[in-house]
Amino acid sequence: MKLLRLTRRRSALLIALLVGFAILVVSVVSTGAFGSNPEGARLEKMMKSSHYDAQRDRFRNRKIIPNNGLSDDATYSKLLKQWFFSPTVRRPTTPLAEVQPDFESFGKIAGELSYIWFGHSTFLVRIGGKTVLFDPVFGSHASPVPVFGKRFQPPVVGVAALPHIDFVVISHDHYDHLDMPSIRALKGRKDLRFFVPLGVGAHLEGWGVAKSRITELQWWESAKAGGLELTCTPSKHFSGRSLTDRNRTLWASWVVAGPKERLYFSGDSGYDVHFKQIGRRHGPFDVVFLENGQYNPMWKHVHMLPEQGAQAFADLGGGKMMPMHWGMFDLAPHNWWDPIESARTIASRRGHNLLTPRIGETVRIGAEQAFTTWWRASVPADRRSFAPLVPANR
Repeated sequence: MKLLRLTRRRSALLIALLVGFAILVVSVVSTGAFGSNPEGARLEKMMKSSHYDAQRDRFRNRKIIPNNGLSDDATYSKLLKQWFFSPTVRRPTTPLAEVQPDFESFGKIAGELSYIWFGHSTFLVRIGGKTVLFDPVFGSHASPVPVFGKRFQPPVVGVAALPHIDFVVISHDHYDHLDMPSIRALKGRKDLRFFVPLGVGAHLEGWGVAKSRITELQWWESAKAGGLELTCTPSKHFSGRSLTDRNRTLWASWVVAGPKERLYFSGDSGYDVHFKQIGRRHGPFDVVFLENGQYNPMWKHVHMLPEQGAQAFADLGGGKMMPMHWGMFDLAPHNWWDPIESARTIASRRGHNLLTPRIGETVRIGAEQAFTTWWRASVPADRRSFAPLVPANR
């Protein structure tokens, strides 16, 4: 009898979990957060791409990455152990330093490449007299449900407070790069154009952006607009917003060139030969926005470790390096400050010109600016043991 009661309890718990999961899925689907699948002419264009694997019915990297992008020694039990039982500090206990952006002055910058970082991979850039917004994520969480991927702190400004924007550039459709609430808030700006990798336009259209305002490109394909040339370039990553659409849209990095200056935006990527190829074909760059954070040896194929990021920067040809993909979301089992501390240590050893602005601070690429280790103020006092800087000439 006792065994029967125990079995019934377990069955009831399992049913409750399944019902809860079903309700969650229905809720997410009803909001449209999963996005829309490419179809019709869009799908036909995708299938003609040399980067599309017709047999698997999805996009592919230069080489197929087995094990869902995980390293050969990775196991789900090891992942779960690191995720839930790691002694690392995953979120700051005090707010990170930020500056209220001066959009009036920023919008008047005409002949100098400048930018404002909003945390993670979201940037507002002035280049060639135009304003470009990269991977806008101003929502409260980087996941389909509020339970996961919650921001460290509210955005320094909301979407409505952003100044005039000419172009929005998206790297891929993961939630920490393509945010439905942000896109819906931006769609009302009728003169705004969107540049995305192949297939991603389906999500935007599903959220109300007119097809005529969307330009979809594949790797090495360029488009000119407003005196700028925007080129979709390779990355080594993957895509998907649900359990059933993995790699059904393309992922990419981007090169944006103005009359005098040019930048590179990496999106998300593991290390590969494409960095050298991009550097040879489109460099040198005045500034490189490079993935730095949310890494782990078990997913090094699709996200770079710190030393790999430094090598990627060298492959691209140098210039000034802005570390991104850190400082706003808890998406990997490392200390939240590890990415920027590692980048700073490695940059000093290699002689790289590292930019470390506060959230909301305007950076003028052509000007000399001093940057502090502002993030350390939010590191717990008992964890403030940092590696010393090593000059490159030693």
